[in-house]
Amino acid sequence: MQKIAKVVVLLSTYNGEKYLKEQLDSIFNQKDVDVFVLASDDCSKDNTVAILEEYSKSHKLSYRINSKNKNFTYNFIDLIYDNLHADYDYFALADQDDFWLPEKLVSAINLLKEKKKHLYCSNLTVVDSLLNNPKPMNKFADKKATVAHLLLENICTGCTSLFDKEFAMHLAKHYPENIYLHDYWLMLVAAFSSSYVYDSNSYILYRQHGTNQIGSNEQSLKAYADKLKKSKSFRIHLCEELLIGFGDDIDGKKKQYLNTFINYKTSFKSRMKIFFSPSYNAYSHPFLRKIKVLLKKY
Repeated sequence: MQKIAKVVVLLSTYNGEKYLKEQLDSIFNQKDVDVFVLASDDCSKDNTVAILEEYSKSHKLSYRINSKNKNFTYNFIDLIYDNLHADYDYFALADQDDFWLPEKLVSAINLLKEKKKHLYCSNLTVVDSLLNNPKPMNKFADKKATVAHLLLENICTGCTSLFDKEFAMHLAKHYPENIYLHDYWLMLVAAFSSSYVYDSNSYILYRQHGTNQIGSNEQSLKAYADKLKKSKSFRIHLCEELLIGFGDDIDGKKKQYLNTFINYKTSFKSRMKIFFSPSYNAYSHPFLRKIKVLLKKY
């Protein structure tokens, strides 16, 4: 008989009382896996903690409450890194307000095994606050991103991600001190120093509502241009952390891409290389992304 995989779902919560029960029910209704939930609450002021306490008495769930608000990136990062050595076969990430289809986790595990990869991420289906009007993003369907591409555009949405024990041990080599977006960190570590697979299928209803901390990446050209004016540069920090922690695992060509990107703000030559090279590309608004590089806002 095939062993049922033990999967720990790492859940970040903050004032999530409205949709949390529905999300937890969908997690505990996963097929053909043994699911455990570890939640980290980021100083909620509503009934989120009471809901976690309720579920801890009837389900395989434990939780902790942060002593101060960490914001979503480091609430997830600390949740991940504090549990890398725990006795689970797979690790998955969950937001507090989505809805998982019953085969989400087992489908991810099966594809990782089939492709012999270590990190999984997938497409998702955008829905409204009532889980209606489904619209698959299909942003990266049937496309393969290069590592240079991934420096301009993240294709891993955290709530779709799952990784195996081997990748957990690989992550444990380095704790990132200065990054923004935990899922982007996982994606870059996998792409540059391990392996990943992107699934164009969707097994998650990605709820969009007024209090999302990070929403759908779909946006109009005008919205993207408006966003450019307020851009914060964070990708260089990700690249620097990647080289510090995993430089020995990254080959020469990939290091060249990283160093070019790290130096783009101080080197006109690097900016030109990124702007004109077809390797540095993106699926959504590629030209505008390269303009951001020229303006030193990436």
